[in-house]
Amino acid sequence: MEVKTFGDLVDWTRQLHENLARCLSHCADHNEEERARMLLTYLADHENEMEFVVREFKRRADPKALNTYIYDHLEHKPDPYASNL
Repeated sequence: MEVKTFGDLVDWTRQLHENLARCLSHCADHNEEERARMLLTYLADHENEMEFVVREFKRRADPKALNTYIYDHLEHKPDPYASNL
């Protein structure tokens, strides 16, 4: 996925959490050790919650902000730490 706008970045982040949740859940289902299964299930549930939060964030966000190109933002808001490098 090519990330050009803040909306794209939010979508990419949501997809990341969705994929992590799916992978963790799959691993939990195929793990024989009970404690590992419990941990993987907990992490999968957490990633599902993160995916929901990011999805809701995008749903409630101002469309103008979501359509802002990231490079425009970076041009006008430079990294304050870049001058220290």
